[in-house]
Amino acid sequence: FDSVFYNTDFSACTQLITQNIFGLGETNKLFFGSNNIFAENPINRSFKNFVLTTSLVTPYDLRQTITYPFNTIHNFLDSNSDLVIAKNSLDSSVDIYRNQGRTVIRAYNIPSNGNANFAYKGSVDQNYIYLTTFDTIEVYKRNNYDWNFITSITLPATASNIKFRNNQGIVSYTNGDMEIYEKDVLDNYSVIYSLTGLSNSSEWFGHSVAMGEYFAVLGAPKKSCLYSNDGAVFIFSKNETTGAWSFSNVLSAGDNPDANYGYSVAISNNLLAVGAPGNTVALNSNAGLLDVYEYASNTESVLLKNTYPPIDLVPNFYLGSELDVYENLLAARSTNGSNIYNLNCLPAY
Repeated sequence: FDSVFYNTDFSACTQLITQNIFGLGETNKLFFGSNNIFAENPINRSFKNFVLTTSLVTPYDLRQTITYPFNTIHNFLDSNSDLVIAKNSLDSSVDIYRNQGRTVIRAYNIPSNGNANFAYKGSVDQNYIYLTTFDTIEVYKRNNYDWNFITSITLPATASNIKFRNNQGIVSYTNGDMEIYEKDVLDNYSVIYSLTGLSNSSEWFGHSVAMGEYFAVLGAPKKSCLYSNDGAVFIFSKNETTGAWSFSNVLSAGDNPDANYGYSVAISNNLLAVGAPGNTVALNSNAGLLDVYEYASNTESVLLKNTYPPIDLVPNFYLGSELDVYENLLAARSTNGSNIYNLNCLPAY
């Protein structure tokens, strides 16, 4: 991104950079990746790629580049750097797409060998791809334009979600347990932290997960804290000095029943974004909220930075049903499409 994003004039700050960049029904999943935003269309199983451009005249211009009518895409799994991975509905294989700036090409296919449960969840971390089959994680490593299977991680239970970043990964399990894995220079994987009994599948433990350098989070949007199904986010911290992981905190910012706080989570550097799509705002039920926190690694704590409600307050807007954050930009899904927020600006309300 151009430096214009980091020198915002707060006297004329615009919170909402652009809205409705993907129309109704086009944003089942969305990801930032290599200065682009990718979104899945669940209706015809295609995906769209938009690139964020900057100039002094229109610094927040979002310009569509290409729409891909790949009708075999089952769902997006993850995006990181210049890669996008998606499950192929024809044979349960995984398609790897490479972003080349103005174009995105299908670069490789990882076969499933007929296993319909292959790639139930997936994650990309630099030159590695992680794909789950309930109680295993298959690891693939890039070799130029090929992707080679290197190892399989046997899990102690059925995984509900995974996210790998910077050679470490968080795994949530349907029984309410969690583990953090670490990869060494020889591509060996070991569990460096685990915790049991935090939640369960009825609370949707691990429905959303995110991994950062010094902290990781798990969402349980059906957990009841102050209200029924108001939702919770579990935070795990990595000590700056020792490198040891520990359970840090549990957050619940649902202001009403069925707020589903933690339905979506994302991490970028020291920022944590959490979606609560069922939250009631100014008597508008299911309007949704986006909470943005700042993580302090020296104190292993998070501080609420801002809360972003919908620009247009209407019922059943469900803001935050999907989101991703990158630097000072936040992409969030709602029922009217997806909006891009400038986190350098204060909320409109």
